[in-house]
Amino acid sequence: MSFKFDKNYKPPPQTSERAEKIDSTTTSLSSAAFSGLELIVKHLDHSAPGSAFQHLNNLVKKFNETERIRLVAKPCQEWSATQNPIDFAFLAVSQPNEIRPDILYNLIDYLNGVWKDEKGVKVEMKVTSGWDKTRMAVFRLETPNQSLDAFKSKMDSTFKSHQYRVQATWTNEKARKVWYVFLDDDVCQKLRDNPPFFPGFTHQRGQDRFIIPTYPLEVTVNNVGEIPMARNILDAYITRTYGDDALRWSRLCDNDNVYCAVLSHPSIVQAFLDDPCLAFDPRRLPPGHVPSDPRLLYSLNCAGLSEFAFRDRSTQETNVHHAQTESHIHRLQGELSSVHGVVSTLAEQYTQLTRELMTFRSEKDKQEGAMFLYNSLLSQVNASQSRIDNLSTNTNLMMMMIPVMPSPEIQNQILQQRNDLNTQLREEQAKHDRLQEQLNNIQVYFQMKLPDDMKMQMGMMDFPPPSSPSLSSQSLPPPLMTTTPQGDDDEQEADQVERGMLVDDTGAPSDAS
Repeated sequence: MSFKFDKNYKPPPQTSERAEKIDSTTTSLSSAAFSGLELIVKHLDHSAPGSAFQHLNNLVKKFNETERIRLVAKPCQEWSATQNPIDFAFLAVSQPNEIRPDILYNLIDYLNGVWKDEKGVKVEMKVTSGWDKTRMAVFRLETPNQSLDAFKSKMDSTFKSHQYRVQATWTNEKARKVWYVFLDDDVCQKLRDNPPFFPGFTHQRGQDRFIIPTYPLEVTVNNVGEIPMARNILDAYITRTYGDDALRWSRLCDNDNVYCAVLSHPSIVQAFLDDPCLAFDPRRLPPGHVPSDPRLLYSLNCAGLSEFAFRDRSTQETNVHHAQTESHIHRLQGELSSVHGVVSTLAEQYTQLTRELMTFRSEKDKQEGAMFLYNSLLSQVNASQSRIDNLSTNTNLMMMMIPVMPSPEIQNQILQQRNDLNTQLREEQAKHDRLQEQLNNIQVYFQMKLPDDMKMQMGMMDFPPPSSPSLSSQSLPPPLMTTTPQGDDDEQEADQVERGMLVDDTGAPSDAS
């Protein structure tokens, strides 16, 4: 098995669906100066100072004998590291001599597979220069009259009892600090989850703050935590300035205060670091929150995100402030009781207002529904009245047509049509009366909602509600009567037809007397 790599640069994978295409023919950056393009190899031989570097160097020699690329081992240059039997060293690519973060990234899994039998040797991305700060913790003794050596001796015995293996430790009397670099990767997390207790010593525990990189040459913009939509703004700025494929992925770290991004090519990384970052409008930035210039994540980790973050205080320090804290709590409890009374009063007022508002909304909904129904019924009443008028007009026209018709058959047909129209007219009148009654009921509802003084002004106090017009008040039109001489046969026949119009509501003619 050998390590395979493309001759041309291959961009990092994307988390979106954009095409992974980039022109690699004009992106040679062999002369560019990028820091942090190295890997860290942990859990090497640590039997003596320098043994880890020698162990890695032997592994690299075997690798270079069979692979097309060339690696080089580098020792930790910290003076204290050269004096202690540390278990790590660094690894870089010497050939090809181009800036190839893709090769470095792919080497991690490959080397972990090749060296899996080397007693737990582990290859990772390099976080920062010098000591492996992912396994480092520091303790600060806060009382000046206590012995730092005695404090360290107490910690040594405590860590030994917990089987926390230490590969290096040192002190700084002026800073009143003790540093530890552990062998196991999970010790710092255990110290955070279950802080050890050192009776008699007032201390604080801290750890350097850093961000684990996800890809070589990851870039950052610091101090964006108070800027709304900072990540979206920077993402859009990068794609707008350097192309749609420039950004591979991004994230917010350190409590959303640091923007981190992986760009598609070292040339874009170089441009982003060199160009002025114009992503944010200075007029819209929160006061006192100016984003930093872009820089490599490796450089940010080396500089440090902030001072050591001390979190755990000893029991002795807690006892010193106990009385003051208890007094403060009592005062806050009194203030809280007063605030609670005010809040209760406001809550009752709010509940009452809510009830009144719900009642108002319910009544308003009823009135709006009634108004909608009123308008609908009024429209139907008007339409029904229009149909009644049309039917009455047609009935009268037919009555006028009957005397002038020459044939009895035609007169009978017209008479039958007139009877049909009478039936429709009665049905329509009944429908009209029902609609009018419903409309009157809604008018009564609206009148009841009016104030009494307004009712008096409008003359509604002593008047009954409007009633529906009866059918008798809008009866069918009477037949058209004509007088003709009795001698002429045609006129007599017409007279018989006319007298036949004087019928009951069923429309059947009666015999002339």
